Amino acid sequence: MRWLFDVPRNRSWVLALVGVNFLGSLYGFYWYSPQLASTPWWQWPVVPDSPSASFFFTLALAGLALGRRWRWLEGLAAVNLMKYGLWTVVIFSQFAWVHGWLPAEGLLLALSHAGMALESWLFLRVYRPGAAAGALGASWALLNDVTDYLAGRLHPTLPDPAALPFARDAALLLSIFSIFYFWAVAGRRVSPVAGGRPVSLVGPAGAPREGR
Repeated sequence: MRWLFDVPRNRSWVLALVGVNFLGSLYGFYWYSPQLASTPWWQWPVVPDSPSASFFFTLALAGLALGRRWRWLEGLAAVNLMKYGLWTVVIFSQFAWVHGWLPAEGLLLALSHAGMALESWLFLRVYRPGAAAGALGASWALLNDVTDYLAGRLHPTLPDPAALPFARDAALLLSIFSIFYFWAVAGRRVSPVAGGRPVSLVGPAGAPREGR
């Protein structure tokens, strides 16, 4: 498993993940297009939950590939990749449990979102965005819970509309889990280029330069 743990430090893998997450984000925004079309434009930022998280991560990865640390993007991505990655897996697992089957699209979405959670786990082991970035990611996750289930009812289209209470509770619990997980892991001091090939151009201390 060493190669897997070395992914965040390897520039080739980072560049590959930029492409994978960018394409996944495009598909996600397309998946949300019917909901966006029926939603006022000023609510659009809080509608596409998962593709927004993966797009934040795409930009953060691009920064790493360029030798920059955009910590606020890393915080947004880390918390919300974990939350929505796990949430989608939970929602489709619940659907399969209740109905005894899962459509092919549901299986594809569950697997791809499991990959999102895995990315958050891997990159938080290496990169520490900091308290302010974590607070931003936490605020965005909780804001989406409010707009999805309380204020605006802007939650993603569910495979089973009757599972709305379960989806709401799962979202809130996973927000809490992802926030606490971020604080627990992001506090560890780990060199972002220790071992393996450096991610990008590095500063004197051997770490990607900070974004301004």
